[in-house]
Amino acid sequence: MTMRRSVVLLCALSFCVLALPLDYAGASTVPGWGTPVLIEDYHEGGGFLPDIAVDGDGNAFAVWNQYYGAGYSVMANRYVAGNGWMTAEIIDLGWGTTGSPKVVSDGRGNAFATWQQSDGIRTNIWACRYVQDFGWEVPELVETNDAFPAIDPAIAVDSYGNALVVWIQNDGTYLTVYSSRYTDGVGWEYAGLAGFGLMEEDANLPDLAGDGSGTFTAVWMQDDGTRSNIRANRYNIDTGWETVALIETGDGTVMGPSVAMDSSGNAMTTWYQYDGLRYNIYANRYEVGSGWGAATLIENMDDGYAEWPSVGMDDEGNAIVVWRQWVDIRANAMANRYVPGVGWGDPEYIESYEAGHVRDVRVAVNGDGVAFAVWNQYDSTYDDVWSNRYTPDTGWEGAVSVESSPGSCASAAIGVDDGGNAIAVWGQVEYDFESMFANRFVVADVTPPPLAVTSPLDGATTTMPSVTVSGETEPGAELYVNGLLAHVDDSTGEFVAVVPLVEGTNDIVITAFDTEGNSVATTITVTYEEPEYALDTNLTALQEEMALLQEGNAALLEQLNSTQDMLDDVMDRLDAAEEELDQAEREIDSMPTSSLVFGAAGAIAAILFIVMLAMYIGLRKQMRGADDFPEESEPPSTE
Repeated sequence: MTMRRSVVLLCALSFCVLALPLDYAGASTVPGWGTPVLIEDYHEGGGFLPDIAVDGDGNAFAVWNQYYGAGYSVMANRYVAGNGWMTAEIIDLGWGTTGSPKVVSDGRGNAFATWQQSDGIRTNIWACRYVQDFGWEVPELVETNDAFPAIDPAIAVDSYGNALVVWIQNDGTYLTVYSSRYTDGVGWEYAGLAGFGLMEEDANLPDLAGDGSGTFTAVWMQDDGTRSNIRANRYNIDTGWETVALIETGDGTVMGPSVAMDSSGNAMTTWYQYDGLRYNIYANRYEVGSGWGAATLIENMDDGYAEWPSVGMDDEGNAIVVWRQWVDIRANAMANRYVPGVGWGDPEYIESYEAGHVRDVRVAVNGDGVAFAVWNQYDSTYDDVWSNRYTPDTGWEGAVSVESSPGSCASAAIGVDDGGNAIAVWGQVEYDFESMFANRFVVADVTPPPLAVTSPLDGATTTMPSVTVSGETEPGAELYVNGLLAHVDDSTGEFVAVVPLVEGTNDIVITAFDTEGNSVATTITVTYEEPEYALDTNLTALQEEMALLQEGNAALLEQLNSTQDMLDDVMDRLDAAEEELDQAEREIDSMPTSSLVFGAAGAIAAILFIVMLAMYIGLRKQMRGADDFPEESEPPSTE
């Protein structure tokens, strides 16, 4: 087995150990640029031409070419936010020389890589997909021309997991722009011209960008028989390719197109163009609803030529272009910024190191407009990697060295996440070979940690001589309660502390510090009442309640006495009435029988009297009770 095959077999085993990080140093949280780390450990062949894709959460995919003595393979490594770099692995099939690797991320943990690869006769375009929680899938051939070579792929992806690749295809007569699209759940479609039309002359150096929603913009340089022009076309997920547009009309030849898009579908492309004396930087903007505008000169340096621009856009349509500018006898890194509704500003230097030339200036911009430029710069002995950071609030902050170790560097690439953190990758000579290194920029954390006190409630009163303070803060934070360090759970951020109290009002101050030194504080008030004082207070309250009760009882007794007086008066009246009735009864009993027959009126009156007497006796029983009355007797006979 050849050394080449042995290396491929060993690297293939890395699929089984994706969870093992190569170096946790890449996960540093110290603000600014950290320490460079080696992200591949093969020291028998050089690594070069890196590309990187960083998603909004700070996870990243890096790809590059790696030499193995018999050719070049595509290697990849993955950065996991909070953990660091994993293990580098070969993602091509392990045969034939590869070149021009590119990588993009869909922001959901998945990625696509593409490259050109020779089959021993011609070069073809290949692609490989990374699936979260699974790994890199088997590479696929995305173009099917077996007669002529294909080179220089460019790739973009939307947030739904669909990807588009464009490349230069030799059709036997001209170099032509071809494309192929990957649909999530379907796969790669048949490769073809896809709306570009037949080329009359050669095309070269395509670039591609997407807006994340399924719209893509491709740009490339194309010869018209006299000179090279910049042409563009747009692809929509629903309608396909539109019509090719010529987006510059100058007289001089053009080179190096670069394109970017914002989240609304607007695009910015830039290139360098010869005016007969020097090369200058131009740009053109595509606006949704209006189309391409006019090519605009965005640098006006008359004492040197400019070349190889790189462009990025934020979600609001602001664009930043960086490039290499020759001034006198030295090449510098320069930049210009476009603001919608305002236009281009003035070009400015973004580095001031006078010792040596810069080259390979590249830029990455996040959705909020934070940008990082990266380049190689000669220090009179080696080429080092430098960077400058742009924020909308402060502008360009100043060039800093990303690495300064012995050994020349080359071909740096950069990516930035939604939080403004960045990752740079580059090739650097080590052990007589060019190995792949990375460094990460961490934004200074200025946000205080969260702090929530769940117990006790502010304003609480207690008769206990101490109180338990509990709540939550950021895991890993230092927390002090009245100046004393309290324990914070490393996983949940929960804390508990016991605080002694003094009689009266107590202010309890809770302060939390995160690892960056940011702090937050809150104060709660607890009143402590000693038990004896509390007992006296309770007794006084009880006495007051008893006094109120006694007042209520007196009022009730007065009402009862008044009612009794009324009842006594009624009884007196009833007694008098009873006596009168008894007298009448006696008089009736003493009357002779014959006198009882004096007409029906007298009898009726007697009956009514007896009825009234019975009603009276019943009423009296109800008023005094049955025991106060003698047993009822038969009413006197009226016969």
